[in-house]
Amino acid sequence: MCFPIKTDDRALEQDLMRGKGMAISFVMMVLTACGTPAPPDMNVAAKRNAIGAYVGMWEEAARAATTSDRDLSAIAQYATDEALETLTRAVGTDRANGIFTRGMPASDPEVFSVDSALRPSVIGIFDCSDRTSVAKYRIDGELAEEIDNGRRSVTAQVEHQADKTWRVTQFAVGEVGTC
Repeated sequence: MCFPIKTDDRALEQDLMRGKGMAISFVMMVLTACGTPAPPDMNVAAKRNAIGAYVGMWEEAARAATTSDRDLSAIAQYATDEALETLTRAVGTDRANGIFTRGMPASDPEVFSVDSALRPSVIGIFDCSDRTSVAKYRIDGELAEEIDNGRRSVTAQVEHQADKTWRVTQFAVGEVGTC
């Protein structure tokens, strides 16, 4: 329990000035500690950077899908390993079939796991992605296919890389209605 110290409390000030024993010193130490703010969350920057990598990956993937451009260097800033391979295959398949995408999925990612409190290197992200505004078209402008649009769960693993960046290494997209 914390108690404020009043500056007009002359008796306490006088006792402190006279050195009235260890009890007063202990009380002052406890009272001073009460005003100390809690330490900041050591993972705030890591969480922010992991979410930034996740959001950046999907934004760049959506941009690449608008032209089905095989140059995925912008996505590679945010994704690597299995995540980058999966997106590369998807864009390549659309390109081979003459398909491009319009629309941007809505995203609201949250961190659900951190591997270490002191020095995180792997962070788990959960998202409920909304693809209701996304559609695939053929080169002639006609709707290519009906997409099962709606809200779906996405989980992703984001890892701290040797170059000090955070990149999505893998993700899994659930069926429509999973969130």
